[in-house]
Amino acid sequence: MKTNNNQGNKPSYLKEVQNENIKKQKNNHYFEEADGGYIEGGWYIANTNFEIDLRYDTYTHGENHPTSAANDESRTDTWTIGTQYHFNKKTRINLEYANRDFESETAAVEAQQKDVAGRYAVQLTHTILKNSLR
Repeated sequence: MKTNNNQGNKPSYLKEVQNENIKKQKNNHYFEEADGGYIEGGWYIANTNFEIDLRYDTYTHGENHPTSAANDESRTDTWTIGTQYHFNKKTRINLEYANRDFESETAAVEAQQKDVAGRYAVQLTHTILKNSLR
């Protein structure tokens, strides 16, 4: 039985099977590159416990859907606006709305995602510090 020095004691036929799986995954777009970024800012309103936040993000990636063509991509652009109310230094509530614009060059993915446009979120956060547990 042959072994490959790079794979330790794995037989060479096992290495060949693993390489075939990697090639197949590349052909099915599992290793597509992605590109994106965001910009965000917030403003703590003076003499109040309120903060206002705004964020824009964009994300483009290759599709890995079985019906995708070789170079199909999807793109998501999202605007998020939110507010936070700070009850005290450890407790706050966040309210936000995100408006998402999604498009895909793969028809099946486009059809699945077309109606997902907005998202509302409410989050209550209370921080427990290590020293307060004693």
